[in-house]
Amino acid sequence: ALPICLMPNSAVMHHNAGQIYQAARRYDEAIAEYSSALQLDPTFSSSGVFMALAYMHRGMPDKAMDLQMEAAVATGDPTRIAVLQRLTDSYRANGLEGYLRELVVVEMEDNPDRDAYRIAEDYAQLGQKDLAFQYLDRAYQLHFSDLLSMNADPELDSLRSDPRFLSLRRRVGLPTQSLELF
Repeated sequence: ALPICLMPNSAVMHHNAGQIYQAARRYDEAIAEYSSALQLDPTFSSSGVFMALAYMHRGMPDKAMDLQMEAAVATGDPTRIAVLQRLTDSYRANGLEGYLRELVVVEMEDNPDRDAYRIAEDYAQLGQKDLAFQYLDRAYQLHFSDLLSMNADPELDSLRSDPRFLSLRRRVGLPTQSLELF
């Protein structure tokens, strides 16, 4: 495959290339691009977050948890470190399901309206479709721009066959024809 980063010295462009690969479910290439972004700019925390997510999708949750903790420690933010420790402890005790359940708790404590789209992603991954759609509808009511990426969002893959997903795509104004990548 050809590299899609046209500006090899730009952390932002490598991050964006990682986002494209991630949406295409090409996680190894996404990880490589996020890694390049972080080599160019170690403070580019978004690349670390999305690289951890790519590792989760690759079935490497231990690596993902380690990356998230490294990023939290690098910020020096004791609140962020404590939250990541909570999530790590939940993962270690109860696996990915425990991690996702604790993540929902954290997002609900913080601000469920601000995190409505992310909460929907978590519920979708937990297989709780009704709750996922409840929070997607809330994100729609709040005009979340995140909904514009729902056609490509891997965390929502479990919802694609549900008629409510097509209905939401229509309301958002997204293309409703069959998506070949998914």
